[in-house]
Amino acid sequence: MRTARASSARSTMCSRVGPMFVGQSITRAVGATVFGSHRIRAEPDYATAKFVVASVWPQPDEAIEDCNDATRRVRDVLREHAIEDDAIMSSRVALHLAYSGYAGDRKPVGYRAAREFQVRTHDLSGIEGFLVALVGAGARELQSVTYHSSRLKELRVQARQGAIRAARAKAETYAAAADARIGRVLHIEDVNPETLRHRSHAADISVDDHTEEDAGVGSIEVAGAVMVCFAIVD
Repeated sequence: MRTARASSARSTMCSRVGPMFVGQSITRAVGATVFGSHRIRAEPDYATAKFVVASVWPQPDEAIEDCNDATRRVRDVLREHAIEDDAIMSSRVALHLAYSGYAGDRKPVGYRAAREFQVRTHDLSGIEGFLVALVGAGARELQSVTYHSSRLKELRVQARQGAIRAARAKAETYAAAADARIGRVLHIEDVNPETLRHRSHAADISVDDHTEEDAGVGSIEVAGAVMVCFAIVD
């Protein structure tokens, strides 16, 4: 699996306790306070498909019977593609009145029996054929296909560690320019990476987002971000 990393940081420095710039999370600084972020891009290694097997017939027993037949065909496809039982989630059959038309033109046409499925597959190279087979078996309502990484927890740890390194590197740059040295960490505040686009730090991430190697289209991005206050050593 290929990964690509990018780091960025933004900072302010204070030599005494005092108010910080507007938009900073840490309100009382006693050293060099910096924002650090780190991105990791990874190729997905499994996918989740959500779909519905549904049938509409004039009578409820006909709708349920046809839905059950389609469900058996779908399960045959799942077995043919070596989908394990623990990778399959399905609901019990649901039965509702079915209508045609809209608003005042709605008319009952029978009954709709349906089962919802959520299926996980690790065979990404064969995902297209798998989806086509599901639809052909009776999964006519394909709701979504999403891609994931089984290394998500590990990648989050790496992104958070990288954010700390990015913060320290930027703080050291500022300290060197001010003829000072960075000491121990005084404060660490976690920042939700999902909110960065709405904060003043968003420009740092987009401008400094250089990757070491190209990640494929559709790769998964994991980010870590922190506000860190370092002591200034004379």
